[in-house]
Amino acid sequence: MSEVRIGEDMSTDTGIWVVAHSNKDKVPQVTFELIGKAKALGTKFDEKVTAVIIGHGMKKSLLQPYAYGADEVIYVDEENLKDYDANSYANVLEVLIGKYKPASVLFGADSVGRDLAPRIGVRLETGISADCIDLDMDIIEGAKLLMQKKPYLNGEVIVDILCKERRPQIATVKPGMLELVKPDESKTGIPVKEEVKVTDADILTRIIKSIPRVECENDICKADVIVAGGRGFKTKGDFDRLQELADLIGGMVGATRPIVQEGWISEEYQIGQSGKIVKPKLYIAFGISGAVMHTGGVIKPGTFIAVNENPEAPIFNVAHYGVVGDCKDVLASLIETLKK
Repeated sequence: MSEVRIGEDMSTDTGIWVVAHSNKDKVPQVTFELIGKAKALGTKFDEKVTAVIIGHGMKKSLLQPYAYGADEVIYVDEENLKDYDANSYANVLEVLIGKYKPASVLFGADSVGRDLAPRIGVRLETGISADCIDLDMDIIEGAKLLMQKKPYLNGEVIVDILCKERRPQIATVKPGMLELVKPDESKTGIPVKEEVKVTDADILTRIIKSIPRVECENDICKADVIVAGGRGFKTKGDFDRLQELADLIGGMVGATRPIVQEGWISEEYQIGQSGKIVKPKLYIAFGISGAVMHTGGVIKPGTFIAVNENPEAPIFNVAHYGVVGDCKDVLASLIETLKK
């Protein structure tokens, strides 16, 4: 078990780690999003950024982090790590953290990160903030603290969560929440290989068969034009007219969580922090109030248009253009005008 310290001088704990898993020599994109953010914080607060990669058969993936801003790459390459196993991966990471003592450890909130991060938090008896929407850092009471930003009160406010007494500070961030910086392929380095023995006894789960994920034919995450609907629509028939508008302007239909829960559209088209993260060139929101849980999933749209009958709706604070009116009537008028 790694050393756990509380109420002691932790000034020797330095650096920001971004933990990744390599599957078939590929690292998830969220890793590079996190590295870019970590580099911005590291430059500002003089913290080294290290990418930690666990897996097997890695070659190409070991050099990629440098291009996105990593100062160092540490990796563990073992045959028994070719498939993700919670226990063995946690064992490896616990050993590495015990040796290097990073101040902060970041994970992507994908299937692996969401499983691995809390296990490390429990083992090291430290705090963890899951599904953060952003990260920052500040010096508080003489200590560099990771500010882990999360929505609270159903998205009405954003809070900063701090881990003042324990190390490392651990957070997971959902894919797509952070900006993906443009890679600089001229930057490179020499990855550091760590030897951590992984025995068959360490593997508690094994993959018998894997079935490739069937990608959605129309992935809303890649759509340049999106028309989305929320609680402002009172009937499924009214909501369904969004498809008519989407067809006219070459877009796709998205929705808020309540609409998905009503069964009016598949969860593949749910937009928000609990759904898909989108970055469209044009986003038109009909009958959506503007809670952070939804708008936090719309990243830097080229043009954001909001339609809501409530002139005080929070959505107007983030939209470029707003229309105050019944979403059903505005939608019908827009469809009629476009058809003409």
